[in-house]
Amino acid sequence: MQSFEDVLDVHYENDVRGEIWLDGSFVTEKINPKDIDFVLEIKSEFYDGGSTQLQGAVDTLIDNGPDWPPAECDTNAMFHDPPEWNTN
Repeated sequence: MQSFEDVLDVHYENDVRGEIWLDGSFVTEKINPKDIDFVLEIKSEFYDGGSTQLQGAVDTLIDNGPDWPPAECDTNAMFHDPPEWNTN
């Protein structure tokens, strides 16, 4: 849980706003799950207009570098485009 809180703290510090979707064994009745699986849903225009720090914090969820986020967090990001961006 501490690793998840550390990831959230970095996002709060960088003014990242979005919705977190939890999944995996962490949200089941499994005793002592080994990791937390989650996805950040963020509006594309918020990300595009955000600071370099904000974009970097979100990018780490996708890139999963060697040191961040913590190994106990299986992360990703999903971008939500406004309807007017759909060309279909």
